[in-house]
Amino acid sequence: MIVDGMMAQYGLLINGVKCVLDEVDIYSTVAYHTYLREKRPLQRLQDLGDWLRTHYYELDYARRYDGIVTRSQKDRAFLQELLPEQNIGVLQPWFEGLTDELRSIPVERPPGNGLLFVGAMNNPKNVEAVVYFVQHIFPLVRLQVPDAVLCIVGGNPTSTVRKLAQVEGVQVTGTVEDLTPYYTASAVNVVPLLAGGGIITKTLNGMAAARPTVSTLFGISGTGAEAEQDIIVADSPQDFAHAVVHLLQDEAHWFALANRGRDFVAANYDWHRTIQTFESFIYSVLQW
Repeated sequence: MIVDGMMAQYGLLINGVKCVLDEVDIYSTVAYHTYLREKRPLQRLQDLGDWLRTHYYELDYARRYDGIVTRSQKDRAFLQELLPEQNIGVLQPWFEGLTDELRSIPVERPPGNGLLFVGAMNNPKNVEAVVYFVQHIFPLVRLQVPDAVLCIVGGNPTSTVRKLAQVEGVQVTGTVEDLTPYYTASAVNVVPLLAGGGIITKTLNGMAAARPTVSTLFGISGTGAEAEQDIIVADSPQDFAHAVVHLLQDEAHWFALANRGRDFVAANYDWHRTIQTFESFIYSVLQW
């Protein structure tokens, strides 16, 4: 029986039935990042309590399962150190059916200087990311590329996100039926996350679509992508803006990164290989 990580603490454990925990995200790492970044003393103390409590409960229920699957080698290594007796495998993400569509997008520099951020826009991590980008990075980009446009695509945008559309050059779409046209029309995929955990699918989707991607270190969490090889990693507003502008203005650099990103996804996130690995892990749990 497979139990989703979000429901793990309520998972029905039956004697004689092997149960595997699908740990999509390690929630305590997100809580830890929130604690580290909080500057207000009282809120920081509360966040510390949230992190410690989440960490305790997460490990407590994780050790009850016969096996655990994570979405990345990074998360597997983290859990294995804390739970050395556990059987832990990796189940790579499968892009929720988008892979073929995104990989069919031509490797062509689209006209214009469009930037793209994709994500559920009621998720606090995504809200924080786009606010940070619009306030601290986008103005630096527009100083050098005045016609740059940022398209924020994702369902259920909060009022904070909707207000960003008042900034010149920023578009907020809300829910869309098909992401493919937005990737096709965009020149650069941006992932300015300031917190994260698990594996960042929005990063891999941009690379699969052959759209050069600029990300913070949190944005490549668990992907296995190599900075400056498959993706550009920049953690200061100035470095992030410089990387985006360079891609918009240097066509040779754009094509090189577009191809390397797509090749990385094709080599590391093959669906058939993922299924074979998962089947092997399930057999190992049955024999554990």
